[in-house]
Amino acid sequence: MPAPLPAPHSPVTAAYARLTQALPALTVTELTPDQWAPEGGGWVTAAALADGGPGLDAFLARDDAQVLRDHGRPARPDVIASFGLHRYAWPACLLITAPWFLHRRVPRHPVTNVSYDRTQDPMAFAVRPGPFACLPDDPAATLPGARPVPDEEALRA
Repeated sequence: MPAPLPAPHSPVTAAYARLTQALPALTVTELTPDQWAPEGGGWVTAAALADGGPGLDAFLARDDAQVLRDHGRPARPDVIASFGLHRYAWPACLLITAPWFLHRRVPRHPVTNVSYDRTQDPMAFAVRPGPFACLPDDPAATLPGARPVPDEEALRA
C-alpha cells in the first residue's frame, strides 16, 4: 500500500506543487505561521526590495554583474532595474495566479510574508500562507483565512 500523502499545508499547497512540477526552475516553500520569511545569504524579502535600500541594491547587483560579464560593459541603471523587476515580478505573480487559475483561490501575500532567493538553482520562494479569496462553493471556503467572494468577477478584482 502506498504511503499516505501529507496533509496540505494550506489551501494553495496543491497549486504550488503543480506549479513547481510545470516549472522546475522554481521552488516554493510554505512557511508555518510562526516562521518568518528567510533573510541573508541569497535570500531577500519582498519588504527589503520594496524599501529600496541595501536589499534591493544587492538584488540588482546580480543583474549588473551579469550584463558586464555578458556584454563587456555596464548597463544603464534603468536597464538593470527592468531586469530586476522582471526577474522578481514574473515568478512572484505565479504565487498568486497559479492558485487562481488552478483552484479559483487567490492568496494574499503581503511583502512581509515573501522571500526570494534567485541565487539558488532552482530559484526559490518562501511564503507564509495567509488569507485567500475563493468562491462560496469552494470546499476551502469554511477554512480559517478564507474570504469568500460572490462570483468570478469579484475573485478577479
